[in-house]
Amino acid sequence: MLTVYFVDDDILIINELKNIINWNEYYFEIVGYNVDPLLAKEEILQKKPTLVICDVQMDGLNGFKLAESIKQLNSHINFVYLSAYDKFDYAVEAIRLGAIRYIKKPLKKEQLINLLLEINTKNQTDFNEQIYNNLVNHAESIKDLFENNALLPKNESFNIITLNGKNHQKVIEDIQDISSMTYCIYSDENFTSVIVFNLNNFTSFIQNYPKISSGISPILTNYEHIDKYLRLTRIASKQKFLTGKNEHIIIEENNNYLKICNQFKECEKIFELQQLIKNLKENLIKNNIIVYSLQSIYKSIVYALIRFNLVDKDIFDISVLDEYDNIDDLINDLLNYFNKNDNNDFSELIINEVKNELINNIDKKIPLSYFAKKYGYNISYFSQLFKKIVGTSFAEYFILLKMDKAKLLITNSSTPLQNIASSVGYDDYYHFSKMFKKYTQYSPTEFRNIYIKK
Repeated sequence: MLTVYFVDDDILIINELKNIINWNEYYFEIVGYNVDPLLAKEEILQKKPTLVICDVQMDGLNGFKLAESIKQLNSHINFVYLSAYDKFDYAVEAIRLGAIRYIKKPLKKEQLINLLLEINTKNQTDFNEQIYNNLVNHAESIKDLFENNALLPKNESFNIITLNGKNHQKVIEDIQDISSMTYCIYSDENFTSVIVFNLNNFTSFIQNYPKISSGISPILTNYEHIDKYLRLTRIASKQKFLTGKNEHIIIEENNNYLKICNQFKECEKIFELQQLIKNLKENLIKNNIIVYSLQSIYKSIVYALIRFNLVDKDIFDISVLDEYDNIDDLINDLLNYFNKNDNNDFSELIINEVKNELINNIDKKIPLSYFAKKYGYNISYFSQLFKKIVGTSFAEYFILLKMDKAKLLITNSSTPLQNIASSVGYDDYYHFSKMFKKYTQYSPTEFRNIYIKK
């Protein structure tokens, strides 16, 4: 059973949250609530709930500060923020703090149910991954278990197989017909890893399951490298990433990937690098590259792009590979770096268009992602490009525009300050005043008074 805790300085909101659904139906138990965020902090750290649903604006300690102080001590507690205000700045802060969701009040029943189902799924996925990692990291214990189990065959060959795809549980049942014994050591909704003794004709057998991919170890006679083959068969079962179809991959020594790595390392011209990336998929398939070698190849590509100053090294992270469904999308994104660098004048033209659009929409909240999508850039690269051409970050530039417009309106009109705040995109006057003082050293009222005296 998962647990939930409520924090809101309005007891009516808390009562509404308690009664909006039957929490137990969605595998959640209410373990506490409080109208005082300072007292709530102590209880949350003590009770360690799975989820905290928290108001943003509260006396004593706002929801963001509460979450930040708790996550410094326990990073596993999930937060959902509720607010009566639909504010972009709040949403940004919620994302920075790793919130699952930022929701404008009132919270709707359908929203809450979808949220709880999402958390249940995430919790199960995280749990499965933890079990799998523990399994690999404690392979020595598994080795001892098998070697000392009197029920298992002795001195007999076996394979480690990981299945990936729909209905893989049914395959495990059928494998027993072509082996002397099958022992399941890990299973979740996506993967199943088994040790199979005296496996016969597996390649022919598995062809009867077109929706299944598999990674198959070589024939083994001892449990010395069980952790290695658990990991490699799991990765090999994802070969569809490269070929676009379900594959059954037998793990074997193949150093062809080193040849591809060296091609990128030795490349001396940008055009050659571009052609190597264009031909990457064909080259991988021709050399029978298994998906578990892709990380090494990707690193070589990244270093080549950095060497030619096509990208900044801070953009890249190997874990980004997990975000792609297939090799084609990865190649297209890599080639985009050449397209964006072909014409500096074109890049400046785009940035000038962005600047003009910001000026003409000074009263709106426009995120960087809007322009990145509009002009076909990935967000990280577009952020870098904007800063390179303009000299400051996108967020900083847009704020400066708003503050400059506000100063002009304050000094050249008698418009109420609240209205001026709205005209430059700030619905919350307190936040506007805080930002204005940060950039001018004066509050809006002080700034107007100084101008009048002059």
